[in-house]
Amino acid sequence: MNLYYGGLVPPPLSDECSEAGSFIPDKSSCNGYYLCYEGDDGQMLLHHGDCPVGGFFYVNDNGIGVCKPRSQVQCDYDRCVNLGYTNIELANESNDGCKGYVLCQDGVSIFKGTCPNGEYFNELTQRCTTQVISYTACVMTRT
Repeated sequence: MNLYYGGLVPPPLSDECSEAGSFIPDKSSCNGYYLCYEGDDGQMLLHHGDCPVGGFFYVNDNGIGVCKPRSQVQCDYDRCVNLGYTNIELANESNDGCKGYVLCQDGVSIFKGTCPNGEYFNELTQRCTTQVISYTACVMTRT
């Protein structure tokens, strides 16, 4: 049985946290994760954490959870996390070939748009460009 401690996000399924010291996605945000650790009574406990601003949580091919730059992680949750608190900011859409963007205000998406005439959106420069953009965050995934 897993217990939850340290956050407002609901815990993941109990079978996902079987090893102390492992990190697993919180399944509700792009930057959130859980640290699994063993309590004094031997039960697995979960502690919620967030990647630093600019980072998204990612589980690599070896099953190790790490925080990576947001442009290097594809995420199906709101990509506006930690954006748009002092001014409007833009973020790449996931899985759209890097042509779309979302307007971010106070950490949430408020509008979706697409660059004109086959241009690509560059999240780092906050502009549409004719330069081909292929960030992991927005490339098309094969289904």
